[in-house]
Amino acid sequence: MAADDSYTAADERARAARRAGLQAKKDEQPANTARSYAAKISSYDGVAPPQKKPRARGKGKGKGKAVQLRRQLEQEQLEAAALAEAESLAEALEVPLAEAAELLADDREGYVPPTALAPAAADLAEGSLLTRGTIDAYIAAVIELWRLQVAHGNANTENPRGAAAGYSPDEWLRVQDLLLSGAAYMPQNLRTRVDLLFGHYYLLRGENRRKMELADLSLLDYPSSEGPTPCGCLVTLLQDGKLNKTAKKEFMGALRHKDPLFCTQGALAQLFFWRWHVAGEPSPSFRRRQDWYRIKVLVGRDREQELSYPTQLQETWRIFGAAGLMASKKTHLPRRVGAQDAETHGTSLAQISQAGRWNQSVLCQAYLTHLPRQFMRIVAGFSASPGDYFLARAAHEPPYVLQKAALAVDRGDLAVLQPRYPSLPFFAYAPFNGPEWDEFAVAVRSDAVGATEPLSLLVQRALPELSGVLESTREAVLQNSQRLAIRLEARLEGIQGGLDALLQGKVPVTFTGHFGAGPAVSLAPAPAPSTAPTLNFNTAPAPAPEPPVPGMPVVAALAKVFTVWDVWKEWEEGIAGQPAVRVLEET
Repeated sequence: MAADDSYTAADERARAARRAGLQAKKDEQPANTARSYAAKISSYDGVAPPQKKPRARGKGKGKGKAVQLRRQLEQEQLEAAALAEAESLAEALEVPLAEAAELLADDREGYVPPTALAPAAADLAEGSLLTRGTIDAYIAAVIELWRLQVAHGNANTENPRGAAAGYSPDEWLRVQDLLLSGAAYMPQNLRTRVDLLFGHYYLLRGENRRKMELADLSLLDYPSSEGPTPCGCLVTLLQDGKLNKTAKKEFMGALRHKDPLFCTQGALAQLFFWRWHVAGEPSPSFRRRQDWYRIKVLVGRDREQELSYPTQLQETWRIFGAAGLMASKKTHLPRRVGAQDAETHGTSLAQISQAGRWNQSVLCQAYLTHLPRQFMRIVAGFSASPGDYFLARAAHEPPYVLQKAALAVDRGDLAVLQPRYPSLPFFAYAPFNGPEWDEFAVAVRSDAVGATEPLSLLVQRALPELSGVLESTREAVLQNSQRLAIRLEARLEGIQGGLDALLQGKVPVTFTGHFGAGPAVSLAPAPAPSTAPTLNFNTAPAPAPEPPVPGMPVVAALAKVFTVWDVWKEWEEGIAGQPAVRVLEET
């Protein structure tokens, strides 16, 4: 019984935890989105949506009515503003009102169209067709229901939508090629290129890109551990968004891309040069904050006026159509494909969530760094680990005239692009038509064509493979050494055992041979039956000594002398019966 009680308590705790997680996920939804999804899910299930209970009558009745009237008035104002925005967009694009609402929903994730544009099921006659916007709204509601079921523990984890549509790397390359090819007669292509690059590599929504200002941009220099080339990260500050309702500071950045066609920093530098040196917009003054804080990155008619959504949508629509892209999403598509591209190249889900501001946990918000460096390296065309950042086109410092023209950040992008896009409008203006630029461009292109990575980088990249080969060789040598040591140890043990037995007299030794003229003599008794080894020494008869051969006499020692006369006598005659020394010397 106790086991059943404990199981029931544990099961109840698990259910309570699932309910808490489900409620937390529901609380993340905006109020309008939750209300719209609830109505559509209820109609999908065949169940009427739950109605709010009427407030109990009694004390506080007047105050409750005032609050209800105020909320109703606020809702009507929001509805009127949303309807006016949809009507303005429909008029600008010359599209139906329902399609304009659908485009707004594409630009702002979680957007709920006005009630006047949401056809009720009761108003639809039998056999009539639903608009695509209505179908998409119902699909979004069903997808949200699936997400809640997965969060509740449902085993069905396959997304009903399947693989999300987007554009391929070849189509993305075609988009950039079309933008640069047409920049000579459509300078707004430079703005559209920056817009799409920020969406793809910064994972920004269209609304965030339109609101971006100069004050939101900063340049962060990373240490030399990133690679041989100086690594600078262009950081943008975000203080509003779908999930950021409290103006919390969020950051995202991007490195210079390996391919200048996809480099966000180079594209932004080119846009600024066009605006401030060609189009006639005055260069910003940085003496006072109010002089430049409100200048937009993607400008509309005025430098402090953001680009309108209809213009952004039309330009994106136009270039996607020219590239042959067919997608329901327009301004939101780069954000989606950028995340998919990072996942394809091995970026972790945690890094993608941090880059797209999808992870709202306390760990990411309060403790981790705001910039996902692994994500930024991979989407820039490099490996996930540090030390691989190398750009051949950045090996040469731009001339002073280029740095003075506020294009020091370009660092050779235009020099590489010039042979492919000679019609770019920059090359008709100083300093891109002078001898300094020609010399710099030739040097950059020569390095880019025969680009060879530094030897240190190649060695660092080859170190893992070399380490693997050395490790396998080391293991093989160790195994052979161990086998040889075992064999030698066995041999030494055998020799040591034989020596010990010999020294302790455990081995009988038999000497057989001839000693003198007598018969062979056995020096040891007959061996007893034993397993100990027997050592036999056979001695052969010694050969007869040869007769001595007469030769020079050998004198062991001379007599002692004490005077010169004795020395002379010993030399001539000899002393004490010894021969003369002179005779010994002559013979």
